[in-house]
Amino acid sequence: MRKIILYLIDEDKLQRIKQAFLQEDIYIKTIDKTYLDLKLKDIFDDKEPESDKKLSTDEIYDNEFMLLDGFDDEQLKDLIFRFKSNIIARPIT
Repeated sequence: MRKIILYLIDEDKLQRIKQAFLQEDIYIKTIDKTYLDLKLKDIFDDKEPESDKKLSTDEIYDNEFMLLDGFDDEQLKDLIFRFKSNIIARPIT
């Protein structure tokens, strides 16, 4: 299954992304700063962070970003095209 993980994405962008891929077999998940101590594998495997874990301010990454898994080259090209033409100017800020 193809997966898109979105970090610190605002609600407007999230809704546009979900609408653009509504008919696709793509799992879309949003994560926040509490996920930063997890390994990528754990995030893609849908593991939840420990709720009591606190990160120091030096460890916090404040830019939104997107992680992708399971896309072949053609699907990735299509995804980037759809982002540029329908959703947002840049899929990764």
